[in-house]
Amino acid sequence: EPVAMRPFPHSVTNVSFGPDGQTVAAVSRDSTIGIWGFPSGNLVHREEPRRRGRVLCAGVIPTGKAWAASLVSDKAIEIWNVGSSGDERTIEIDREWGPVSSCAFSPDGRVMAFGCANRKVWLVDRASGKAILPPFEMGSDNAAAPDK
Repeated sequence: EPVAMRPFPHSVTNVSFGPDGQTVAAVSRDSTIGIWGFPSGNLVHREEPRRRGRVLCAGVIPTGKAWAASLVSDKAIEIWNVGSSGDERTIEIDREWGPVSSCAFSPDGRVMAFGCANRKVWLVDRASGKAILPPFEMGSDNAAAPDK
């Protein structure tokens, strides 16, 4: 049976499960963030838009903390711990990235993946903000071959 969850005022632009499958994080077009328990559907946290820039994604990491990322300019992404202050950092965007259009957190919360308009996917260490691998490029050999 479907679980009723409090609606967002605008369309949802990103959604993800926490690594334990017990939480769902979502972001709406106006950058409202919601985190629910699953399967209960109980709202755990709701954060109204308070950041500059458009929120790209939100995710829950194994410690139970929720992190979010917003595109604050064509040169920077701000990430923060949802529901707290002072635990923030800025990731500088290299010109090679191109415009960032999406992001996701790894299940352990240590790595972020950024999808860019130039068909590249960058993997970045959340703590340092540094790329950890050369980018994957859609349509290239490194994007087409499955892992073995």
